[in-house]
Amino acid sequence: MGLIDGVDREAAVVWRGPKKQATIEMLLQDVDWAESEILVIDTPPGTSDEHISLVKHFRANPTLMEKTSALLVTTPQRASLQDVEREINFCQKTGIKIAGIVENMSGFICPNCNDCTDLFSRGTNDHKPELTN
Repeated sequence: MGLIDGVDREAAVVWRGPKKQATIEMLLQDVDWAESEILVIDTPPGTSDEHISLVKHFRANPTLMEKTSALLVTTPQRASLQDVEREINFCQKTGIKIAGIVENMSGFICPNCNDCTDLFSRGTNDHKPELTN
């Protein structure tokens, strides 16, 4: 967003609803992506307005929808895993293929001894999201 004229590079962008949706549409429709083989769109966790706007745009173009896949990223914390479960459900309901799920920040490998230390505890109540087709 910092590259858009009029957006302060140092300030948080706090846009809601129509302004956010219009910006996503502008990015997807008005930018000449030429023959790009891949476009990565990093969205916030969960299933927010951004996700709905993107799916609406992708569904309007069946060729684009066919090429669309989601790569879901989580951390070992329960709240993050629950977000990913909702994202899996969202993808299944909207027809977005899931390319994979990545667990980030699961452990730290010591550069001296090569021991792996969990960054976040894995309590007995924690569980991994299930991906079903």
